Amino acid sequence: MQCQPFIDAVFKHSESYSNGGVDYSVTELLNTPRIVQLKKRYGDMVGIEHISQDDEAFLDAIDANLNSFVGTAVHNYIEKMLYQVRLADNTDFKYVTEKRFFDKVHDRYISGQFDVYDPATRILWDCKTTTVWGMMLDRESKKKKWEEQLNIYAYLMSCSSKFRKKYPVDAIKVFAFYTDWKASDAKYNSDYPQKRYEEVELNLWSLTKSKQFLEEHVKRQVDAEDLKDTELPLCSDEDCWTKNVVFAVYVKDKYGNLGKRAKKLCDSREAAIDYMQGADNMTIIERPAERTRCKRFCEVAPFCNQYQEYLMSQG
Repeated sequence: MQCQPFIDAVFKHSESYSNGGVDYSVTELLNTPRIVQLKKRYGDMVGIEHISQDDEAFLDAIDANLNSFVGTAVHNYIEKMLYQVRLADNTDFKYVTEKRFFDKVHDRYISGQFDVYDPATRILWDCKTTTVWGMMLDRESKKKKWEEQLNIYAYLMSCSSKFRKKYPVDAIKVFAFYTDWKASDAKYNSDYPQKRYEEVELNLWSLTKSKQFLEEHVKRQVDAEDLKDTELPLCSDEDCWTKNVVFAVYVKDKYGNLGKRAKKLCDSREAAIDYMQGADNMTIIERPAERTRCKRFCEVAPFCNQYQEYLMSQG
């Protein structure tokens, strides 16, 4: 494989995640009990390292890990540059980066590691790499997840008497970096982000609300620990990133070639036919239903009875 050095880098990255040696990280707490518990049970059997590099599935696994790889690379370089800023200013008070905090909830140890805290503005920051269209189509869902994550980080900071006094949090924000941003699209589409990055301000919860949220999410994991695989709470359609069947209407050029993008997406074939109104230069392509996360991004899908039953139902 010609790009083997880069494949090896992504491969190594997939092995490097650590939750700080605790029962649950904040990232795990915000995931579904089914995914988290299956990973704990089958963790030594999943991941890129268990797929032969001669297997076509290996390249799919590499592709699925690229987003995480790029995100980690951006985080690491930001941390490195901010360290240089602190050295240049000869102060440790300029920025606090990548600090991990711990707590014990429902007899389980948890941890969370934030990206950047700015003492001057009292803002807790998180850097997110995302796609433009992913943000435009799913903005509120992304903001909800980011808000939950950063509020737990802020709460964990408050649990440390040392940091509660020295580093109070007055606001939480995300620095969203668009990996697929195009200046040409921004020029001709006012709804398109006008810069490669965006500052996203989120709602800061009360410590009482954050504590309650954290306790609820720890409890739902604890409640699932002793359940059989088949008894684990089911992932929702939202959790599975489910795409329903879509009937895409395409316009054909004079040579019969389809356009690059669908002219209209419809929920039923009847609606697509009605939209076409008998036009000869249009055609319908059925896009099958798919659980995108399960199919491409969930390492434990082979061990998940919910997904296996779904595949059987699809024939």
